[in-house]
Amino acid sequence: MKNIKNFDLTGFTKDNITFLSDQIENKKLFKIGYYHFFKIPQLELETLKDFLQILDFNKAYVVLPILATVDSINDGPILSLSKQILVTRDSDPITISNFLLKQIEIACMSYGIEELEKYTVVLKFRPISMREEIVSQIPKIAFEIKETNVKRNISLMNSKFYNGTVLPLTMNLELYGDKLNKLLSAYYILKFDLNPAGNFFKKDEFIIYINASGFKHEGILFKDKAIFYKFEDVLVEGSNFLRTIDNYTIFIDNFNISHFEKLTINKFITSTKTNTKLNTNIVTFDIETYVKDGKFIPFACGWYDGEFLKTYYLTDFKNSYEMLLLALTEMLDFNPDARVYIHNFSNFDYMFLIKILFENFIF
Repeated sequence: MKNIKNFDLTGFTKDNITFLSDQIENKKLFKIGYYHFFKIPQLELETLKDFLQILDFNKAYVVLPILATVDSINDGPILSLSKQILVTRDSDPITISNFLLKQIEIACMSYGIEELEKYTVVLKFRPISMREEIVSQIPKIAFEIKETNVKRNISLMNSKFYNGTVLPLTMNLELYGDKLNKLLSAYYILKFDLNPAGNFFKKDEFIIYINASGFKHEGILFKDKAIFYKFEDVLVEGSNFLRTIDNYTIFIDNFNISHFEKLTINKFITSTKTNTKLNTNIVTFDIETYVKDGKFIPFACGWYDGEFLKTYYLTDFKNSYEMLLLALTEMLDFNPDARVYIHNFSNFDYMFLIKILFENFIF
């Protein structure tokens, strides 16, 4: 960011378009939420106004405008109309509309698009906010980023919030009751920055949110539009699973609580002297692969030293060997005294790196 004190939400995309790249230089100061999509057929001004009205107060959003086929934004051809822009609920819809109309005209001329009626504008957007430690230093930014949790002092086994009365003692989502309507679901997704792929259920005055991923469910119980508690379910076998809530682990066997454990945090012995020679210069390195003829082929890799990110793609090299060799060489040249963390090196990535290391580097 050129000047962190000038990150003022009130001016985003009013008289002129505000581009993300013009406002932010150090992305480490920010946290960005999940992506959402909003279609605006024929770039209708009223629909664009509706989009701005669904945005939360006192929050900024990163928007990538896309020209996509009417049927799909995933399967059909898509075209980015510009770099990412910053908007708020108070942004000027006319400024945005005029800008996008101009960008569509440029796209049609540049890419020979003739049947424009087959395309629609899609806004790919997600909230952006400054990290908590940064917000505390900036009096101009007044949005609340702390979660609202309801305090409670209750007996675990006798409470309806834990014993299955409110939250079913099962991982079968079909037994969670009525699904929440789409409008209220959208409210919770935007308000609490939740994964849109999750499921919402209504139980009496409570809302249950569950994001299912394989054998694990991550969930939130809401009461009065505030977070009452978060929980995590992990399948063990059959109908047996573990439910973790705060410091409690609840063992559930066939719709019944068999027992529970409470995590007690103990204070451990600490060193009396700080290691002044500790090397905090750490670089991370990762490889992405695809499968061809039954073999894993690296097609991209990259490294990050905490300030500088460098990525490499197979399309720029003759083969993956040359791509990885250059990546390792530049990484070590830029960070000669650093410790390198390689994601999943011992179980997977070593297969691609061992030969390159021994043939080109001295140990």
